[in-house]
Amino acid sequence: MPSDLRALWTSIGVATAPSRHIFDNLPGLPAINNTTGGVTSPDNATRLEQAFWRAGAIVTWSAAHAEPGLILFSGAGDPITAAVAGGSSVSDPACDVYPLSFKVVAITNPAVTWLKRQFQNGGGSIGVVARYQGTPSCAVTASKGGQTSTITNLSFTSHTLYLTGEVIQDPVLGTVWERDSRADCAAAGAPVECT
Repeated sequence: MPSDLRALWTSIGVATAPSRHIFDNLPGLPAINNTTGGVTSPDNATRLEQAFWRAGAIVTWSAAHAEPGLILFSGAGDPITAAVAGGSSVSDPACDVYPLSFKVVAITNPAVTWLKRQFQNGGGSIGVVARYQGTPSCAVTASKGGQTSTITNLSFTSHTLYLTGEVIQDPVLGTVWERDSRADCAAAGAPVECT
């Protein structure tokens, strides 16, 4: 790797850089349901979904290689972030990373209030409501020192998350989604956008 590129990776705390091939076999993108009423254009909604998928590939790779400098989200109690920060490699399967449906929503005041009750930020003007399908084999596991443990067992039928964040243009990673909040739409008082 050229020294200038190595310096860029080192500047964000990454010892081992991923190959560009991490984007070669991403799952297909579902149709976008842009319900923002013009707050964001169809082109921007598509760009957001593509950035979300790229971020998924980066986070999956970084978790598997115990590289916390590439985790594109954080938050109190996030078990993947905590495991990677503790030196574990985490296997985060596609069923947990890539949703089956993808709805872009305008963030309303009720949604911000609800997100804050869930101890989440909820800033910005647009968010994502993503539905995930669990399978019997869908589990997030952490490995360290020859020991493997289950972080999250996702073997239920489905779950829907309300996510906020922004599309960023990172000088190293390119165009990616950076999440700042994540809440389960099954939580009490979820906004109407969750449906």
